Amino acid sequence: MDLQVRNDTNQTFYLRLWLTDTHLCGEWRSDRPILYTYQVYKFPARMPLISIKG
Repeated sequence: MDLQVRNDTNQTFYLRLWLTDTHLCGEWRSDRPILYTYQVYKFPARMPLISIKG
């Protein structure tokens, strides 16, 4: 399954991903200061759906 992201804000986000020898790493970037914090949860045996709300 592919990563699915839904952005319900009027803010632009950019997801930067990279691999190390042992981990998939990532960070969210934005064109403006971010007013909220977000958490990504891993659900057993499936990719989480990430919803960004402002």
